[in-house]
Formats: sequence, structure tokens, C-alpha cells
Amino acid sequence: MLKLDDEKPTQISDIFKYGRTSGKFDNFLKTESEAIRSPKYAEKTLALMGLEYTFFVKGNFVTTQQYPNTHFKIVSLQIDSSQPNFSFNLEYLTPESFQIFESETKNEKRVHKIGEPFAYRNHLIMVEAPNGGNTFTSDFGTVICNRSSYENAAPGYAGGVNVEIVKGTSLISLELTHEVPQLASDYLNAFAKFYITETVNNKSQAAQQTIDFIDKQLMEITNKVQQNEFELSDLKSKNNGIEIDAVASTQVAKLAGLESEKNILLIKQDMINNLQKSLFESKDSPINFIAFDKEDVENIPSLLQNYNDLVLTRVSLLQRNTAQSAVAIENETKLKETRTILIRTIKSLTDKINSRIAFTNKRIADVNAILGSIPMRQRMVINILRDFKVNEKVYTYLFEKKLETSISKSSITPNAAIVQASQTPSWPIYPNTNQSYSLAWLLGLGIGVGSIVLSRLVYQKIPDKETIESLSNVPVLGVVKKIKTEDNEYDIYTFRNPKSVFTESIRGIRTGISFISKGKDKKVICVTSTVSGEGKTFCTINLASSFTMLNKKVIIIGCDLRRPKVHLSFGNITNSIGLTTYLIGKSSLDEIIQHTEYPNLDVITAGPTPPNPAELLQTDEMRDLLETLKSTYDYILIDSAPVGLVSDSLIIMGMADINLYVIRSQYSRRDFAVIPDRLKADSNIKNIYILLNAFDTSSVVYSSIYKSNQGGGYHSGSGGYYGKGGYGYYGRKYTDSYYSGYYADEPDESSSPFSFIKKLFKSNGKKKSKPKHE
Repeated sequence: MLKLDDEKPTQISDIFKYGRTSGKFDNFLKTESEAIRSPKYAEKTLALMGLEYTFFVKGNFVTTQQYPNTHFKIVSLQIDSSQPNFSFNLEYLTPESFQIFESETKNEKRVHKIGEPFAYRNHLIMVEAPNGGNTFTSDFGTVICNRSSYENAAPGYAGGVNVEIVKGTSLISLELTHEVPQLASDYLNAFAKFYITETVNNKSQAAQQTIDFIDKQLMEITNKVQQNEFELSDLKSKNNGIEIDAVASTQVAKLAGLESEKNILLIKQDMINNLQKSLFESKDSPINFIAFDKEDVENIPSLLQNYNDLVLTRVSLLQRNTAQSAVAIENETKLKETRTILIRTIKSLTDKINSRIAFTNKRIADVNAILGSIPMRQRMVINILRDFKVNEKVYTYLFEKKLETSISKSSITPNAAIVQASQTPSWPIYPNTNQSYSLAWLLGLGIGVGSIVLSRLVYQKIPDKETIESLSNVPVLGVVKKIKTEDNEYDIYTFRNPKSVFTESIRGIRTGISFISKGKDKKVICVTSTVSGEGKTFCTINLASSFTMLNKKVIIIGCDLRRPKVHLSFGNITNSIGLTTYLIGKSSLDEIIQHTEYPNLDVITAGPTPPNPAELLQTDEMRDLLETLKSTYDYILIDSAPVGLVSDSLIIMGMADINLYVIRSQYSRRDFAVIPDRLKADSNIKNIYILLNAFDTSSVVYSSIYKSNQGGGYHSGSGGYYGKGGYGYYGRKYTDSYYSGYYADEPDESSSPFSFIKKLFKSNGKKKSKPKHE
């Protein structure tokens, strides 16, 4: 960290204005911040550190920079300027020797000794041992040596330096991010020292220019004085010591004073001309101005200070704005106005000096007229003596100014100081492990939650029970497990696999119906859906089969007169006669009732497809049929047509005691879930419940059949028959390990997308035990 001061007062400020005036302190800080990041400063810092070569060691996975390199030092004796950047591999052989090669194949190997210059390409270099020794201290293997000129390497370091001005202070904080922390720290410390030295040199620049200017004048005057002394001595020796009278001596002294005054005016005129030349040539940098006497330069120092302030402001503004911006245009206008005033002031000052020179010349001419009456030999002595005294006075004047300037130069102090040296951090700033882990955790969580939300918004199918409950107010009576089998779709799976998870889910629905109809004469159950393919016939047959397991007498009526399918699930059933032939009077009731191969289960098929199915179902014969069957059967299950396609089902649903609306998981659209609400409100269909069919527990779309708090999940809602908690196996989920041993077709957890993680946790919790001998 550096502390900067705009100007530290010195005696030199009282002698002359030497420029480098920074103006407003904030502009000074901003300008210095940009100067710190300049490649020119970086180039000089790298040269001070001697970072001409960088060294790398290749590992198994990455190549890392080796700093500092304590094994050897490379000295550039002669570098080909056309190829300043090059690289080679240096491999340790013996304590006194090494070999050079370009690639990993080690082609063109060249063996060299320590301290022996050798040619590489068009360059002449030499490898030295550390501490000036003659041998390597250790076997360092193979090191990749990269040579880059300071000019090429400087932009990388300059661009990597982060300069931050501490708000409200004159402190500047420097940071450098590098893969080698020690190198970054050493670079910043070296740069801080260089910068302090550079500020002293910059502040001394104007003083040195003044000294150089005076030295040039003194050299010329010294030569003239020596020439005058020689001429005066020679003239006196040739004329036997010519003496000058008192009147002539007085005029000579007066003339010498006037000539000295004229010469000083000419020197000041030369300084004004240099200022005018700098004003025309300088564009983006402050102007140095040399002035011996403040009273001779009027208000030029203050105008020049304003000009330099505006120049620095322009540099600062163009770093954040374009040249066409309002603030930049306003600053440019002020700069031009100040420059114009400076030019007029310089012209006025030049005219004044010229006027004084003209007046002095007139006085010199008057004195010369008086001396014109003096004899020739005396005039020769007077002229030489006059030149000698004039040069002597000018020499004395300039020497005094040089002495004052030198004293003031030695009192110049730097306007920067190191507040805190750069330190090597004990931990990397990048990558930030905690931040990376937190970001990864949040990103993973966000992606997961976002994927779920997005899938729910974009995915238009109904995946689970919760989706139905969010869309419909009609209770969900139960969820039917999806069967993974190659059997016929309409096979009576309940009879074939009585201990399966599927059969248990059917039993749950059966139990729910029993509670709904408890104490009431509710025997007619109508099963429908929105469209074909949602599994209404399949659910009807298996639900009827489940009731027969309770020794209930059950009959299935196929009321889907347009696409009858009930007969396809039974081998001994025909669809040649059925409900349609009975309703038109062609068949009797005994003829259409067909007994299946399963006890207590009879079927009335739909029969041949009629031209007017809706009208047939609305006849009194249909109502009489149901009343007749109620006296014989415990339950009557009706497989009706899809309510979303035809109106046939509305007639049957009005006759039924309980209506089951089948929705197929991952098949039915979301808008299907609101149809039961419309049927209940618009068609006055009572006792309607929803069944979710073909729920797949291993699907990644959802996790479990009953993933909410409803346990067995047979009901939803609040209180009564549909209270949460359900009637499953004490609220346990079917897809967890709690069902182990209850079902014949226990789900294969290996098919779950999270099975590997589950096994991993289970294996960590298990302990090996010795087998028991019985």
C-alpha cells in the first residue's frame, strides 16, 4: 500500500516553477493510478528484478512455474533482437554439466558446462551456478526455460495489477493476482521501491533541466571570459601597459552593467521561447517551465498550473468517457481557452522583454557614443575590458542560480511512501473453495428445484396424486400401481397375483368403497374416464375381482356400447349377445348373464354395437335391469364409455351410487383433472371420486406412490372417510423397505435412479454377523 502526496514544498518552488503541477488531488490520484498500471513502469520493474527468464517444471498433470529458481542462473551475453523470445529445456546431467534440447523427444541434444558460454539459435547465453559456485547444488531434473524481453512481458504484469484508491484518503492499494504468490509479492515490493525513486526523478527533472541550461550558458561564457583575458593581456603587453582615464573607466563600468542586463534579458527571452515551443508541442502531458525571477513571468505560473490541471483531467475523463461526451467536450473547451490565454500572456511578456532590450540597447548606444571620442588604442582596451566584465557578471549571476537550484534539488523528497509492504498470502484467493462449494450446492439445488418447477409447468401430463389434488376438488379415492408385465392388458391380474403391490392397491380402493357405502345400500358403481386408453375397463375388472375375494357376488356390465372390451379379458365370454340385445328385446336377462371361470363373478357384455347407444341406455329397461340385478348381486360394476368423448356415460353416472373417474398417470392431460368438478357442478353427478391408474414408482418424474402424508394414500381431503393418514399398512409407503415380505412382486430397487445412493448408505450402516447354526 502506498501513500501519495500531491506536492511536498521545497526551496526549489520558491526559486522557479519547474512544472509537474498536478492540480486537484483527486485527479492526481487517478492519473497516478493509471501510471502505475503502465507497461513502461512494469518494464523497468522487471528489469530491476532481473525477470528475463522464467522457469517451469512439468508434472504429471500440470506444468508449474518455479520461483525463485535456486538451482541455476541464466545470463544473456548476446540476444538476437529479431527473435527476443525463445524457450528450451535444461536437464541436469552432472554437478558440472547439463544438456539443452527443445522438445520432449530430446532431439539435437547439446551438452554444456557451468560458466561456459554457448550458442543457442542466434543467441549467446551462459548458465551459472547459484552463489557464484562451479557446481549445481542438487539434481533438479528437467526445467523449461522461457526467455521473454521485458517489453513483451511488461503488459501482462501491468494489466494484472489492480489499483484501488482508498476512499477519503491519499492511500493507494496495489494487488497482483498470479499463480505464484511469492512472485506477485516480490514484484509489488520491487515496483513500490521503483515508483518512489521514479517520483523523485520526475520532480528533479525540471531542476536538472535548469542546471543543464545554466551549465550550457556557463560553458559559453567561460570560453568568452578566457578569450577576453587573453586578448586584454596580449593588448597590454604589445602597447606597454595602456592606462584608461577615470572618465573612460566610469563609462566602461556603466556599459558593462548595461550589457550584463541585456544578456540576462536575452536568457529570459530564451526561456519564454522554450515555454512557447513546449505549449505547441505538448498534448497530453504537463509542461515544465523554468523561470529565475517570479516578477518577470507575471501570472504564467498560475495559468500553467490551470492548464496542467485540465490536461490531467482530460486524461482521467477519457478513461471513463468518450471524447464526444459532454464532460469531455466541456473540459476540452476550457483547455483551449486556457491555452489561448497562455499564448497571449507569453506574447505580452515577450513584447515587454523586447521593449526592455530595445531600451537597454539605446542606453548602450549613448555610452558608446561617449566612448567614441577616446583614442583608438584605449577603445580597444575598453571593448575587451567591457566584454570581460559583462561575461563576468553574467557568469556570477548564472552560477548563483545554479547553486540555488542544486541546493533545492537535493532537498526534494518523494511524494510517495510505502505504508505496508506486500505480503504473500497463506491461502490462494482463487479458486475460493468455500465459495465454490457454496455455489455448487446452490447451483445444484437451484437446478434441481428449477427442473422440478419447470417440468411441472412444461409437462402437461398428470404424474402423481398431488398434481390431481392441486387441480381438482374431487377426492382421490386411491392410486393403482403400474404393472410391468407382458400379459394381456385386460388380464385379471388380481386373481393371478393376489399378493402383489398392484392387488394391494386395488384392495385399498375396495376398502375405501366399503367405507363410503357402509350402512347404505350402494351397490352400483360406474367406472368412466375422459378418453380411451386411461384404463377404466382394466380397473373395473380388477376391482370386481377384488370384491369376489370377500365372497361377494359381483357382476360387470359393459356399457361402452361403441368400443366394448370387457369380453376380451375372459376366455369363455362372447360378445354376440349382451346389453344391447336385451334392451331391444331380443334376449332375456338369463341369456345375457355370462358366468366366468372365476367364482362369484358374472359379466353382461355390451353386445353388438347399436346405432343409438345413448338412447338405449336412457330407456326404462336399463333402469329396471339395474334394479333387478341389485336383488341378486352384492355389487354391480359398470364399464361405461369415456365421458370426454361421448355423452353415454352421463346417463349411467346418474343411475349409479358411486362414480369412479379414472385418470392415467403420465398419460392423461392436466385439464382432465377438472372434468370431475364440472360433472359434479353442471350435471349434478354425486358421489364421484378419482382413481389414479398406472402409477410408476421407479419413474424419475416422481418418487413414490404416496409421497405426501396420506400414508397408504387411499383418500385425500380432510376428515371423515377421506382424512389424511389413509388405510394402508399403518401409513407406510409401498416403495420403502417396510413392505418387505408382504408382496410376491416386491419392486426391484435397482431400477430406481437413486438405487446406487441407497445401497451406498445401507452398506455403510450394516455390520457383518456370523451365521447361526440351528
